[in-house]
Amino acid sequence: MSVRNLKVSIISLTCCAGCVSSFLDAGDALAEILSQDFDVAYSPTFIDLKEIPEADLAIVEGGVRTEADEKLIREVRAKSRILVALGICATHGGITSLGNISSLKELLEKDYSLIETSKLP
Repeated sequence: MSVRNLKVSIISLTCCAGCVSSFLDAGDALAEILSQDFDVAYSPTFIDLKEIPEADLAIVEGGVRTEADEKLIREVRAKSRILVALGICATHGGITSLGNISSLKELLEKDYSLIETSKLP
């Protein structure tokens, strides 16, 4: 009886891509593991696909910062059996969540009082 490889999706939400970069930094060791047990079915870093396929495992980095992020994570969750959050942004919001504290206009008015902000959202 043959065992099929797990189909894996690697998803990036709003982030610096540091986690996936570190993940990929494993180089040949990672390539060997992935080639033996996993089929990477979706990863914008490697594969140019417009639709997210069904997967056994989704590895998600980054935080939900935008409406597009929320739509994407809901689709990924619906299309994967197991979802794994990779890194502090995916688990707790990380540095990207700081953008939710103040609007761009508030930040510029506070920190750059010389900039005209009346036309900012």
